[in-house]
Amino acid sequence: MSIDTGKTSSATPPTIVLVHGAWHGGWCWERLTPLLEQAGYRVLTPTLAGLGARQAELSTQINMDTHVNEIAALVQAQPVPVVLLGHSYAGYVISGVADRLADSGKLRSLIYLDAFVPQDGERLADTRTPEDLAKMEASFAAGNPAYAKIPAKFFGITNDADIAWVDAQLTDHPAGTYLQRIALKNKLPASLKCGYIACTSPKLATIDASKERVRADASWRYVELATGHDCMVTEPAALSQLILSLA
Repeated sequence: MSIDTGKTSSATPPTIVLVHGAWHGGWCWERLTPLLEQAGYRVLTPTLAGLGARQAELSTQINMDTHVNEIAALVQAQPVPVVLLGHSYAGYVISGVADRLADSGKLRSLIYLDAFVPQDGERLADTRTPEDLAKMEASFAAGNPAYAKIPAKFFGITNDADIAWVDAQLTDHPAGTYLQRIALKNKLPASLKCGYIACTSPKLATIDASKERVRADASWRYVELATGHDCMVTEPAALSQLILSLA
């Protein structure tokens, strides 16, 4: 079966913006990026404020708006409408970007990669247990900006070398992004394609509610990939084909 890569005859190649999840950085896409480029796409892999190579910026001033604003600015600067993909936490980020750019014509499609799909007024902190939430709020109020990183094994990575690589790259996440509620006020255009890639082996239970929302909406294209949450590390080739089919 052939895959529609979505390539156009324009001199400007189509662009995919890949937005990483919590504790990660632009580094996590290095196995996926060349595969998408070989299919004719220009690929951008920004690192969000306070994370990865930008960990020195970590502060209590970084919140959800910070990350939404910087990705929205990146999308607006592109010469062609982009495919905007968000992994895990970044489902919130790309939802915020889509809301802000709803009428801009800058978005070709949204792809949620084993990601949260929020509704207006939700916040990521509410996925924590009441005890964890109380600790996070108290720590943040005391001036600690960090949501401490967690082990790579949590993301469904089983290869020892991959675990070592990812563990060495993960950084603390800006806690303020989890504590701010997202505002989603605008209706997205009917022409904007929305797709969801669910990782199923093992699945991440905290995302189940988002998956059920998507599966109940016939306007979404929903596909599954039999690997763990960090599929860009464990199955980049299979992931690239699914992205191309949804782009």
